[in-house]
Amino acid sequence: DLGRRQAEKTGDRLAELLKPALTTPGREADVRIHVSTLKRARETADIIATRLPDHVTRVEPSSLLVEGDPPAHIIPYEARGGEAALLKRARDVHIEGARMEAGFRSLFYRDLP
Repeated sequence: DLGRRQAEKTGDRLAELLKPALTTPGREADVRIHVSTLKRARETADIIATRLPDHVTRVEPSSLLVEGDPPAHIIPYEARGGEAALLKRARDVHIEGARMEAGFRSLFYRDLP
């Protein structure tokens, strides 16, 4: 119930922030909802979408936006099986990092420093 209320408030806030684009003829297509393929993310996006005008485009869910393996330095070694387990998972973290970066780049432009 709390998560649903938070999603509704998020939708209301987005509607407020995006009002210029949502109400300007010709700019309707500038607002799109992107979501991962995870069930809970899709459910949250559905709730947010109910607070936005019907003409807002829902983009097909993308597996590039699925959450990934958290950085190893955040979770204590012992909770993840110690140093050996971290080394074994290093390849997975590398692959997940590349996938998450591709998801980010599919939505945002990152200028040169």
